Amino acid sequence: MQSIRNYDFDSHLNRRQLFSRTTLRLLSSADIEICTIRFDALLKGGVAQPHVDIYFYLSELDRLIPALALPIEYNSQRIIWPEVFADWPATLLDDVSRYVMDLWRANQMSGQIIFTESARMIFGDAIERRLSEFPIPGLQNYWTTAQMLSRYQWVTEQIESGRVLEVAAGSGFGAAWLLDRREGISTYVGVDLDDTAIRLAKHINTSLTKFHLGPIEELPDGDFDWILSLETIEHTADPEEFLLTLKQRLAPA
Repeated sequence: MQSIRNYDFDSHLNRRQLFSRTTLRLLSSADIEICTIRFDALLKGGVAQPHVDIYFYLSELDRLIPALALPIEYNSQRIIWPEVFADWPATLLDDVSRYVMDLWRANQMSGQIIFTESARMIFGDAIERRLSEFPIPGLQNYWTTAQMLSRYQWVTEQIESGRVLEVAAGSGFGAAWLLDRREGISTYVGVDLDDTAIRLAKHINTSLTKFHLGPIEELPDGDFDWILSLETIEHTADPEEFLLTLKQRLAPA
């Protein structure tokens, strides 16, 4: 008798995900383990539908891979996966789906984050407190995730290629989003003053992406073709001086 799997796929969910199917296919043979699980609910047709966010940890690559806002189908008792994960081992997806469904049926803990031992090592023991200081999609409500991904989608439409600097890069989602969608980007440097954000950004991205802990003034002038900084200027002491500092890092036209 053929067993009934505990999951299905939906390509419409791909737009919520950080990485493409091509990228995830290249990672499918790695040792993959659950890092965090967070349950939430999104409105669908006026009805709250349960969803789950999952972070996976690939220990041999020291990489974090998020699976964002996966619907939990109550009637069919299945997790709906984005089609970009279709090349991951079926046994892994089935085991994870079954485990997540068992957790949800037992507790239905909307908003609560379940951390594994590897998650504490990566995120640090104070991660719950740090969530109020900078956004981390998959560890906060989906509205926060949607806002961030929407902004980076707009940035992707502006940048085609070249050397990119992001000031206040946060958890590194912008770097991962852009580099997965714009092969013409030759250099990406993210700058932030928060060591937890920089550590997380390095786990989400490959070693080809550079992150600098410290002020932008420590970077050389004229090194970049594009500079982006989202929701930053309102936190600066002198916005005009901040913009001038950014301009100095741009390569001559």
